[in-house]
Amino acid sequence: MNRSQFSRCLAGFIDGEGRFQVYLDRHYLRVMFRIRLHKDDINVLQKIQDFLGVGRVVLDGNSCVFIISNVKDLINVLFRY
Repeated sequence: MNRSQFSRCLAGFIDGEGRFQVYLDRHYLRVMFRIRLHKDDINVLQKIQDFLGVGRVVLDGNSCVFIISNVKDLINVLFRY
């Protein structure tokens, strides 16, 4: 899959299952991006992680979540797509 195809696919996942979260943690403003899917689809999130080269995939009950919480990674990687 080339970058253009991946970008369109990723946009669909973000539109349907993605979310940005901004919150205050003690005295720090935190930013986080997440895509949550059923745990049976963990391979999809791992492919997204591999293609982007950032973030982490974690299991959470019956779900799996791809998370990017590093602001530099959000700006330099995710926002460039």
